[in-house]
Amino acid sequence: MSRRTKNRTRSGPAASRVLIANELTRAQQIARAVGCADNTTMRTLLDHAVPRLGRPRKIPLRSIAILLALHAIRTGSSMIVSQIVRTAADLTPSERRTIGIPAGIAVTDKRIRSGVSALIGRSAVGVHIPHDHPEADPATGEVIDCGPSCNHTDADLDEILTDILLASLPDGYRAKLPTAIAIDGTDIESHYRRKQPGPATPANQKWDCIDTEVALGKRTPTDRRRTEFYVGYEAHIATILPSGADQELPLLATGLAVRPGVRDRNAAAMAIIRRLGNLTEVLADRAYTTAKPERWARPLRSLGISNTKDLHETQRGVRPGPVPGTIWLDGRLHSAAIPTDLRELQPPRPGDSATVKARRRDEFDRRRKYEFVAHKAPDPVTGAQRFKGPALAGRVRCRNIPKSMRGDPSRQALTACQKGTPCGCGATVTVPVTTHERDRQPLPWQSTAWAKVWNRRSRIEGLNGLARYQDVNLNRGYIRCRGRAATGVLTAFALLGMNIRRLYRWHTTRGLDDPWRLALNEEPDTRPLDHYYRTDRRSRSPVTRQ
Repeated sequence: MSRRTKNRTRSGPAASRVLIANELTRAQQIARAVGCADNTTMRTLLDHAVPRLGRPRKIPLRSIAILLALHAIRTGSSMIVSQIVRTAADLTPSERRTIGIPAGIAVTDKRIRSGVSALIGRSAVGVHIPHDHPEADPATGEVIDCGPSCNHTDADLDEILTDILLASLPDGYRAKLPTAIAIDGTDIESHYRRKQPGPATPANQKWDCIDTEVALGKRTPTDRRRTEFYVGYEAHIATILPSGADQELPLLATGLAVRPGVRDRNAAAMAIIRRLGNLTEVLADRAYTTAKPERWARPLRSLGISNTKDLHETQRGVRPGPVPGTIWLDGRLHSAAIPTDLRELQPPRPGDSATVKARRRDEFDRRRKYEFVAHKAPDPVTGAQRFKGPALAGRVRCRNIPKSMRGDPSRQALTACQKGTPCGCGATVTVPVTTHERDRQPLPWQSTAWAKVWNRRSRIEGLNGLARYQDVNLNRGYIRCRGRAATGVLTAFALLGMNIRRLYRWHTTRGLDDPWRLALNEEPDTRPLDHYYRTDRRSRSPVTRQ
């Protein structure tokens, strides 16, 4: 071994061995596409999209859904109908029988387009099936619970798009997922250009476009581009979040809603939240959380969902409290005895080092000593909640509260309150649920505990990057169709294919069983995995030349 090699081996960082998953075989791709079409969430759409009258289709809608899923699983380059026809033409006769195409039926462009249009049309209208029993007892007025035989369904386009995504997850696997999600939006630029010349700007929002449902959207600035405007849609995507720092989960899309431009963001996100159901926590950026309380904070609270948020500049600062001697500071109730140097703190910046971020968060943690503590649970009817001052809670010592002065001086700070002067350290107040409803959240803003919860939202940013640039090319030209329903359905199938691929890769590279392999009762995949070695070149020490 040369001297140069020795130095690199000793001083350089240890290389980590990264496994590379194999691509799904044709049989595995078809089996998973069939499993998605037969999933309970997808069957609701397919069963009611088939017309009850008239001549049956040469290619059933179930086979059309399988072809859409199969094409999305095989490639993430485009969701164009002509490319889907090529995927169907590449199938062998036995594979066509597997997906339900009758023998002797030619797979033509017209038949594929007709089937895709039928699925899009049913998705646009929605699936609305009334109850097969009275909804309430006529004698007592008591609401009758639906039994297993009731086929009541009331799903609109947003719910159908989420159902298509959920079809990519086996029922047994989906039931074990955490109940926390993150939601964010990404732009889908329309394939059709405006007839008016020049770039799209807020000043010329009137345009003549073939796609009449599009609207003007705005892209936030990044390292690659400045602020831009586009004509198209915004896809609101949800992903699951781990319940703790030690839990590993694949990065999957579990909810989808599409809106023209940047309109109606909160309604789109709430449609996903209601469809997923049984959620306990939602993380979203300020595009959602700065809306009026009746559009975001209040509906989440009524559903029992925790909402951790990043406060905007207009939500921060000091405001008068409910009683003298109290203040609202960054959405939390504090005693006015809090030191002045803790009232206006600068949050960490994204470019700061870990040491600087930890030091600044320690400053925010010091506020907790002067914060009011919940005295009782919220009232089940009004939502109002009782809070007690920091001296009564044993967090600080105040000269106006003799009991607090018996606390430990090394652990409980002494406030600057003068004896006999009224203060809020020992107050007990009832805060209505509507007071600062938009700004309040379970954890203090920018505290260490808040940062651990909020930093999990970066998963949705990574998912959008996968959908835009890495796993799927969700950019202009990827979908060439008109209308919100068509764009949403093809986007949902594209994300479905991404979920299938990521589930297989994530579990295979970790030596775990793919959930679809277990659901389909497939034989274990014994193919050897390729690998490469990854090192952190930035931390490598200089090499001594011979």
